[in-house]
Amino acid sequence: PYTAGLFNCLPKIFEGRSKLEPIRGTVPDASQFPEGCRFNPRCPHVMERCRSDVPPLMAVDSGHRAACWLHDAAHMKALGQGPGLPREARIS
Repeated sequence: PYTAGLFNCLPKIFEGRSKLEPIRGTVPDASQFPEGCRFNPRCPHVMERCRSDVPPLMAVDSGHRAACWLHDAAHMKALGQGPGLPREARIS
């Protein structure tokens, strides 16, 4: 989600969009990262597990990995969802 947010902040020169989409919140001090996933305070898809457990680096597809609980198939299945970003949050 954080990488998708970064890409969504980029200007799109072929679209008539006048305002960039920011990543909400404030970047934490590098010496005071939050417990769990360090991006959890700014992530629009934060789950309770994100606030307590650091996600391991998981294979998303060939050559791509992510450290995000959204890509843990067992965790997402327990929540009744498929792994990965919701369709509306994917990088276009």
